[in-house]
Amino acid sequence: MHDAVAFEEIQDQLLTLDQLYERLAVTEPLSELTFPVGEGARFSVAPGWADLNDYDAVDAYLDTPGGSRFQLTKKALLEAGASVGAPREFQQRIRAGDLESMLNHWFQGDAGDKEFKVLSHSRPRVIPTPDGDVPAEPLALAMCRGTVTPFSNLRLLDIAVGRIRAMYGADAEVWGDYKFGHDLERTDMRLIVPGHSRVITGTRVADDTWCSGISLTNSLIGIYPARIQGYLFRWWCTNGCTDELASTPQFSRKRNYDLADVWDWAARSVDEVLEGLEGTLDGVQQLAGVPVASEVTTVLEDLFERYGVPVRERNRIIASMADITDPTMYDIMQEITRAANMPGLSQRAINQLLGLGGHVSYAATARCDADHPCQRLLPPNWQPPASAVNSPVQQDPSTN
Repeated sequence: MHDAVAFEEIQDQLLTLDQLYERLAVTEPLSELTFPVGEGARFSVAPGWADLNDYDAVDAYLDTPGGSRFQLTKKALLEAGASVGAPREFQQRIRAGDLESMLNHWFQGDAGDKEFKVLSHSRPRVIPTPDGDVPAEPLALAMCRGTVTPFSNLRLLDIAVGRIRAMYGADAEVWGDYKFGHDLERTDMRLIVPGHSRVITGTRVADDTWCSGISLTNSLIGIYPARIQGYLFRWWCTNGCTDELASTPQFSRKRNYDLADVWDWAARSVDEVLEGLEGTLDGVQQLAGVPVASEVTTVLEDLFERYGVPVRERNRIIASMADITDPTMYDIMQEITRAANMPGLSQRAINQLLGLGGHVSYAATARCDADHPCQRLLPPNWQPPASAVNSPVQQDPSTN
């Protein structure tokens, strides 16, 4: 059995609330300017922009029909082209002059009857000179459809922390999982509450401690819906899982709303998700008592196929399971979620693995039973067939 792990031994790997706020503040607060497509919209793009990082200011500018002028980040320039159908990789391969001509062609008329929005950082910009600082054009961090209203990640974090402390106590510590991703297109942050924990028994770790938390997904430019789900974090190996059943409906942008509706939805969602996590921890505990020694390959194949796990991660999980004697469904869950800790994974792969890990606690009992020894996973929402009624066949009198 492995030794127990105290929270103090892993907290250096986690993000403090101050660090979370600092990382989110790279893209906030935002100022918004909506402008129509027309002759007054003009881009200028100089060579070398594609060699810089996403949020670096590049030698590219946008003049809007209303007379505003913005310097662009690399990310904003790419999104301008992507919004009218130019793949990002293609934009970075062609000459700067060709990209400039294409953007001006689209935004001066061929983009159709549309409005676009520039999102810039609210902090004033200056250029240092020997004679003092000179005001600079605002820096456009992103461009998006004119109908998009950004949902502030800083405000969502405030709400989540506030509701966590309303439930667990005003002095409840909140930390961020290091599996954190953030840019203007998508933010994935996972909050954990070490003071609200449970020891899972019957595993390979002494005092195998898990704690509750929240998984929050958002997109400042509206590409992905805002979503709040339950999150569980294991101190040993810093594994985690996203519970898609302990979640609330994502916020739909396809209806009329104002930002007050978004903040109300976020507060209600955090409350509802936290209330559902005790049942999820019960499910995790049950996994430790579900042996799968003879069905490991079958169970893994079903999970991999159903959830589209990438081949590289499949191989890692299979290799790690081969070293485990008398495996249980709990072991399968741990090896799946431990794969999400590997360096170099995309946020998409991390989200996929954490979601799959959360699903395993429900999949453990959703397999063929002893009367059907194939042990394959049952289809989602499967219901057993009704028992056949053993009664004599009634003959149709008309046939006599």
